Amino acid sequence: MPHDPIRLSFKIEAYSPETLPMARLAEYMAELSTMLGERENVHFVELQDGSVGLIHEVSHVAFPKVEARARSVAVGTAPTEAMNAYRAINRKLAEDNTSASYSVQGSAGTAEIVRFPGVQAAKPFELQPVEQLGSIDGVVIGVGGRAIGKNTVPVIVDTGDAIITCSTTRGLAKQLGHYLLETQRRFQGTGQWQRDESGTWTLKRFTIHGHEELDETPLLDVVQRLRSVASPLTTTSDPLGDILGERRSESDLN
Repeated sequence: MPHDPIRLSFKIEAYSPETLPMARLAEYMAELSTMLGERENVHFVELQDGSVGLIHEVSHVAFPKVEARARSVAVGTAPTEAMNAYRAINRKLAEDNTSASYSVQGSAGTAEIVRFPGVQAAKPFELQPVEQLGSIDGVVIGVGGRAIGKNTVPVIVDTGDAIITCSTTRGLAKQLGHYLLETQRRFQGTGQWQRDESGTWTLKRFTIHGHEELDETPLLDVVQRLRSVASPLTTTSDPLGDILGERRSESDLN
């Protein structure tokens, strides 16, 4: 005898079906589907009145997998894609100034599996920006414009990964104008770095103090040039043995 599907509810506290935008509902449904996995076995049924209850059914066979994955999300041991979806839902809830819960519905009531604190979550500790000396490599794609600070000139550098608006003195800006859209250069200076909650560091601003041309000689040419340099080690059949022999000779002399 086939078993009835299991009903579950994703309940958003601050919305009602009349006030929840359809586009936002679609975003929540997409993330919830990713979090649960078993996409072929999870089916939307209805929106429940009151606070928005996103009701869906899971086949009796697939429910143990869905429940196990949801519980692993609750304790932070779920696969990466599930945890990322959980975090995305929490961010959306915080943006919507609300929270939510995920529960199993049964004849005896509901049993919560996962809690989404959303706006109630503790705010992550925000690290202060770190300022330090460093360098960036890139091509000057713009010089001048609205000044970033007093007596400074903006210099826009394309690093290949990002477009960074730097600042520098008028004298250095005038020099860098000669390298506009030319080859890559290395820019030395002081950078301000900010770390986000995921641990990624982002360069917020950079003040250029100096610059130099980068050697763009292909690696193969560099290797061939090194091989052409005359050295006893390039002509011996046992370079390591020769080096050790020289060290023993020096030791005997001492």
